[in-house]
Amino acid sequence: MLIQTRHTHLPARALAILVFWAVLVWSPSAHAEAALGELVFMLPKLLLMGVYYEVAQPTTLAIIWSVTALAWMLYLITGRDLVDEWLSRLPTEDETRHWMSIHAFCTIVAIGSLAITMVGYVLWGPPPKPAARIPAHVVTPTKTERRQVHHTLPYPYGKSPSNPKGQWPKSSGSLPDQPWGASSGAGLVLLRNPTPEGLWARLCTVGAEPCDLLRQVYLAPQSGETLERVTPGTYTVEYTETSGAQRSGRSEPFRVGTNPIDNTTLVLSEFRQP
Repeated sequence: MLIQTRHTHLPARALAILVFWAVLVWSPSAHAEAALGELVFMLPKLLLMGVYYEVAQPTTLAIIWSVTALAWMLYLITGRDLVDEWLSRLPTEDETRHWMSIHAFCTIVAIGSLAITMVGYVLWGPPPKPAARIPAHVVTPTKTERRQVHHTLPYPYGKSPSNPKGQWPKSSGSLPDQPWGASSGAGLVLLRNPTPEGLWARLCTVGAEPCDLLRQVYLAPQSGETLERVTPGTYTVEYTETSGAQRSGRSEPFRVGTNPIDNTTLVLSEFRQP
């Protein structure tokens, strides 16, 4: 009787296991954990990009190479490693000699900074320019006093619940109440607008004429925006100036894969001839 009772409970146990896994997969916490896992995979690349953006700044490179040149100059003039000798006289310094001279160490750091800059430029494009520092005596204008961008291109979609006046956004972001397509993947596409004019950018599938308008964003002058969770595929970005001469441009086709670490950076600065 005991054996028969166990066999009668096997289907019920199997059904309970299936229900448990189904709830786990479709629960919000599971999706949150998946998003957290994607972020963990992206952290190494984000860290490398941060190192590249800091090292590739002109001021940083100038300091590194200037210190290297100064160390070599002292060595060639005196024939000794004066910095190493000075460090050896400090009270906290032990009796052992340094394993490398100061000028050799500076040379390795300088060559490493140059290598990081070259590799980073190939992978992620030119580093962003540092923000201009405002002197302490300059009064920063309030939000209402900031210079407004005068858009010469009419907003194409008129009024909507999220945009009752039917105007272009005041800062970079997606166009309100517009479709947000190609959003079932894990790809990242970074759009950068280095121009002094606002840009209307549209994500399109390659070969679709006219553009199928998968996503639409507004890029404020000299700013950027990130398209997240882009579905794997081949795309292009069309963009038009919303102010100024209303010039248009189109990026080269690019591929978005399934790996969230392999993101794409597009600098929207090439315009077609009118």
